[in-house]
Amino acid sequence: MMLHRAAFLAVTLALCAGPLAAQISIPKPPPEPEPVDPEVAAAELAAVVETLAPVEESVGFSYFLVQGTTLEVLDEVMKDKGATTMAGQNVWNVSYGLEPCTVKMSATISLPKLIGKAKVADEDLVVWDEMLVAAEAYQREHIAIAQEAATDVRGRNCASEEDGGIEGVIATYRAKSVELDESTKNGATVGVTLIKPDS
Repeated sequence: MMLHRAAFLAVTLALCAGPLAAQISIPKPPPEPEPVDPEVAAAELAAVVETLAPVEESVGFSYFLVQGTTLEVLDEVMKDKGATTMAGQNVWNVSYGLEPCTVKMSATISLPKLIGKAKVADEDLVVWDEMLVAAEAYQREHIAIAQEAATDVRGRNCASEEDGGIEGVIATYRAKSVELDESTKNGATVGVTLIKPDS
């Protein structure tokens, strides 16, 4: 009797489960992506980049006032007021937009402006003018790094699979600016100073 009941129960369960089992479908795994030929991908990217607008560049100037009668005083005032703005890493910025990729590079060359020149000795004014030339040249070195960054972003069509994406790419160039600032003491070793090492 028990055997008959077990058999009847098994048949009943099988009949009930049949329609339900028929309704359950196991999704097929997605197809494996086809391998991409690096040369083909590079050619396709180059073709897209050719259609993009050129990098939009904007370089301006800003000035902060300094006053003093000696190089020592002027140097201290300049460092106090311009230590941040004259640091090359703070000179530039690269921004971008998507669909389509657009890239902008903006920079501001920040220089001290001397007031009260009549009270400064002629030989000190020569040193001052040399420092101004060195300061602009130094900041333009950083702008050249920014131009490289902007060109790189555009060349990638504003997209990157590297860690950090495009922001990571820009950060790589920002690190180059930081390294240049640190290796030159914000340009002091290449002339952006009023107090020479041998003075």
